[in-house]
Amino acid sequence: MGMGAKDTWRLGHFYNCIAYKKVGVDNIKKIGAREAKWTDENMVETFEILKSFKDRGAFEENFEGIDWSTENANFLSGKYAMICVPLWFIPNAEASEIADSLDFFPIPYFEDAEDYKDNAAVYTDAHVYNGKLEGYEKEITLEWAKFTHSAYSEEVRLKVCNQLPGRSDVNIDGYEMSPLMKKALALNNELTAYGGDVFEYDEITSMQDVIRNSLVGMMLGTTPEDTAKTIQAEIDNNQ
Repeated sequence: MGMGAKDTWRLGHFYNCIAYKKVGVDNIKKIGAREAKWTDENMVETFEILKSFKDRGAFEENFEGIDWSTENANFLSGKYAMICVPLWFIPNAEASEIADSLDFFPIPYFEDAEDYKDNAAVYTDAHVYNGKLEGYEKEITLEWAKFTHSAYSEEVRLKVCNQLPGRSDVNIDGYEMSPLMKKALALNNELTAYGGDVFEYDEITSMQDVIRNSLVGMMLGTTPEDTAKTIQAEIDNNQ
């Protein structure tokens, strides 16, 4: 399995998939609301699962030093059997030399966490808004948010940019989709809980780098327990 962890978002995205299937989207939101902690037993287990992929030889040797460009090129040239990548990658792959043999499958769920089998990371356009806005600034910002996440807006992005929608009520009439795009859209419509990157539910802006860098650090030798402590410490030190 290809993995270019030098660009830390790659390992971060893979972790998102594991976390949502193991503990669910709502549990990650609870961490952001300070109703749960990264050091909770169920969260430590998500780190253990991620580390087990390296321990079992799922990734190539020294994958921590491989960047996304190399990972991408290796997969599209047939060197890797598979990669874990969001569905926005489909149009790129369909234009490559492996297009005729290309397919995908959703992240499998855990037998002991079947309640979360329909939870998944779905990447559309992520916007962060200032929660302290007032008056006209707040009003116009809310209108902008409603528009950019509306069914019409996602329809335009689908038909112009081949960006799969996160909504299930988008009009796809007149849009010629490839078989893989149709499969991807159907998969999204089966989900019951959508999550973005796990750090998106936290107001501390440094959490993106802290979480992703900590995941790479774990692959280089830090224990899952210490990884959880490092991430939680960023919250505790910024209360």
